[in-house]
Amino acid sequence: MPERGFHSMERAQRWEEALLCGNGKTGVLVMGNPFDETLIISHERLFLPWNPAIPPVDTASHLNEIREMLSRREYQRAADFVVDLAKVEGYESKRWTDSFFPAADICIHIDGCGVAEEYRRTLDFTNGLATVQYHDKSRNYTQQVFVSRHNGVTVVKISTNKPSELSCSISICRHPRDEQNDYWQGQEKFDSGLGENVTRAEGDKVFFRSCFQRDKSGYECMAKVAHTGGKLTAHGDRILVDGSDEVVITFSLALIEDMRKTSYYQLRDVLDSLNFGFDALLALHKGIHGEIFSRVSLQLGNPEEEELTSEALLLRSLGALPELRFIQTAFDAGRYAILSSSGDLPPNLQGVWTGFYGVPWSSDYTNNGNVQTAVSGSLCCNMLECMDSFLRYMERLMPDCRENAHRLYNCGGLLMASRTSTHGLNNHFDGTWPMTFWTAGAAWNARFFYDYWLYTGNYEFFVTRALPYMLETAQFYQDFLIEDDRGFWFFSPSYSPENHAANTNSQACVNATMDIAVVRELFSNLIEGCQTLGLEQERIPGWKAMLSKMPPYDNNSDGAVKEWCDLGLEDRYDHRHASHLYPLFYSMTKDIKNNSNLYDAFKIAYEKRLNVRADEANVMAFGYVQLGQVAARLGDAETLEKIINLLCSGYHFKTFATAHNKGPEIFNVDLSGGIQTLVMEALVQSDTIADASGGISRFEIKLLPALPLGWECGELHGALTRGGFIVDLAWNRSALKTAVIMNPQRRRCDVYYQGRVIALQGFDQVALTAADFEQV
Repeated sequence: MPERGFHSMERAQRWEEALLCGNGKTGVLVMGNPFDETLIISHERLFLPWNPAIPPVDTASHLNEIREMLSRREYQRAADFVVDLAKVEGYESKRWTDSFFPAADICIHIDGCGVAEEYRRTLDFTNGLATVQYHDKSRNYTQQVFVSRHNGVTVVKISTNKPSELSCSISICRHPRDEQNDYWQGQEKFDSGLGENVTRAEGDKVFFRSCFQRDKSGYECMAKVAHTGGKLTAHGDRILVDGSDEVVITFSLALIEDMRKTSYYQLRDVLDSLNFGFDALLALHKGIHGEIFSRVSLQLGNPEEEELTSEALLLRSLGALPELRFIQTAFDAGRYAILSSSGDLPPNLQGVWTGFYGVPWSSDYTNNGNVQTAVSGSLCCNMLECMDSFLRYMERLMPDCRENAHRLYNCGGLLMASRTSTHGLNNHFDGTWPMTFWTAGAAWNARFFYDYWLYTGNYEFFVTRALPYMLETAQFYQDFLIEDDRGFWFFSPSYSPENHAANTNSQACVNATMDIAVVRELFSNLIEGCQTLGLEQERIPGWKAMLSKMPPYDNNSDGAVKEWCDLGLEDRYDHRHASHLYPLFYSMTKDIKNNSNLYDAFKIAYEKRLNVRADEANVMAFGYVQLGQVAARLGDAETLEKIINLLCSGYHFKTFATAHNKGPEIFNVDLSGGIQTLVMEALVQSDTIADASGGISRFEIKLLPALPLGWECGELHGALTRGGFIVDLAWNRSALKTAVIMNPQRRRCDVYYQGRVIALQGFDQVALTAADFEQV
């Protein structure tokens, strides 16, 4: 069994139970079928052309009318008005994003007796190597698969313990449609979305070519087969190998914008250039993947010698108290999944893997919570490369975000669409889901740009990437916001993701608390960052003026912060999102920290949302992650432990891949990112501390701020915090044993433990114990 990974004695019964391999760009589902193996290939950019991008609806020309309807509390009429405009402009119905789909299958048939015994499969998180082993009456078979981050190719090795007795065939074919699980127009997309495909074998290579029916684009794949001993022949659409010692397959995929051209020769040259063996290719891949993955490690409890299969560990963790080893493995598996699905693009809803054509929600980038949850642990887990994938994708969408802002509201700056895949234009909405009214997306993303700078201290990044994104986002709100009769900014239209007020039954609204919170945070971070670095000094008074007119948070009759800061909109607590609690997702904002009444109001809102969910058997995972983030920031270790235990009891497949709902139901990687975040927030939290001018004077690090009671002892190594500090922790009997804090940027920090603080400055590395805090 791998030291960090798992082993299983059961075969996959469906694609969601396959072993996951990926280099961020290419994903491979290793089904692990003895003698008749299927490797399902996906690519991060392979979304089926379905609904061509069209200009956002011109609501800018009708904004006064829409705002007038909202002022009269005609919320649904305002939402329907946009739909009617859309019909005039060519929107026949709700337009879904282009959907993710499987590119092809590599099919490997091995000659054998057909009866596999002592089946075993493993996945090693440290090098991304999936291994399947079994034997028949005369031979042992081993299959190994990984996707290289160094060379960008998928590599497969098949071997036996009997020289000259391995015979097999290798082909590439279109992935078949799954008729039993035909979600989201699966058959229609298969039949009318995919065009003809061609497969042929020549020499030692198999070539596959597939086009799309709705445009001139498509993709091509090639596999090269190398063998040791025996004979290789090309036969029709497959390669036949007879009497070999071992077979190594290398595979590459290319996207084609114009199918009148071909990438055949480029694919051939790439594969022919890899003239070194499997072990050397794996070592090159591990040098990149393994270095990133191994930066952080977690151990919960005392090491145990008993070796359990993933199935046994899953079964023993289905109650209220999952085993600590399950939580520890789920943490590692989450980091592995996010790393393996972060390439040029961040993970989509299904990471970079799928076995469906009709993938739920198009497996797109759902920007009102899902993608943010998936990447939420990337910085604290020191996987900066994964966060950079997210940030680069958001930068690519900026031209479309500018068009959204202009067409929808006649504003400058950036307006992020709620759903994106191949483009960022705001094309997805209807009367029930008035997504054109959601303006918080770019401001939410700005948080991650700003945090990347806080975690890395990279001045060039702040100046060339973070600040430009934040400035354009701020420009949108400077153009968009209007004053109410009290002199405060008024958010109209507005939207609290996917929820509606109890007394309207319409998601259209005004003054959603989340909108107010993200804009308040955006301008606060602009002031803090620019004051710290001495930039944009002439703009800071204007940003402070913007902040001074932000509407105050409202409370309802329960004393809870309202989801809508409008007296006419009534709260409902039974909803999967907890967007109005945003000020506690990533830190405790200073206005809450310094105001006991406001603190209590947010705490009551959190408890109300939590109490309603306590009796729900099947709630989507990322909604619980949001509540867990709030629990961590409130220091509510008991609730955080319950949430982590719940998410480790029924939300994982037998391969530790995560699901959208309990069951597990619907393969989805949100929780893969979310479980990292909750574990890290339980053990280490960080924030900035401002000086009198509003710039950063020092950083704050909290040790074991929400340690679950059941995590009596353990170790965490390599945690990254704001300020660029690296923290190693050990605790025993629920008390701090040692904390080693490394300070490569030589920053000042205040370190908190159990309400006591030690101020540190001018150090490279320091070791603290509980006794040091007792002396304060």
